Amino acid sequence: MYDRQLDKMEASHEDQIIDIKQKHVEERQKLKEQYEKYLKEQEAIKSEKRDLERERDKEEERMKKAKLKKSKVKALLEEKIKQINMLEQEREEVTDKLKKRETDLYKYKFKIKDLQKSKHVLTHRTTEMRASLEPKEQRIEDLKD
Repeated sequence: MYDRQLDKMEASHEDQIIDIKQKHVEERQKLKEQYEKYLKEQEAIKSEKRDLERERDKEEERMKKAKLKKSKVKALLEEKIKQINMLEQEREEVTDKLKKRETDLYKYKFKIKDLQKSKHVLTHRTTEMRASLEPKEQRIEDLKD
C-alpha cells in the first residue's frame, strides 16, 4: 500500500518535472523567436533612423537655399524626430520585457533544480522506508505462521 502511494507520488513528481521542462523549452523557444524578431525590428529602426537623419541633413541644406519651404521642412523633421523617439521608447520597453523574461527563465531553471533535488531526497527516503519495512513485514509473516 505504501509502495503504491510512494510510486504514485514519485510518478506525479516526475510528471511535474517533465511538464516544467517542457514548458521551459517552449518558453525558451518563444523567447528566442521574440528575441530574433526584436533584433530584426531594431535593425529596421536603426536603418530608418539613419535614413531619417540623412533626410534631415538634406532638408537643412534646402532650408538655406529656399527660405519659403522652411516651415514645411521643419514640421516634417519634428514629426520624424517624434517618431524616432517613440520607436526608441518602444524598443526600451521591449528590452525591459526581455530582461524580465530572462529573469523569469532563471527562476524556472532554479525551480527545476530544486525539484530535482527534492526528487532525489524523496527517492532516497523511499528506499530507506522500504528497507525499514522489510524486517517488520517478515516478522508479521513469521507471526502468522
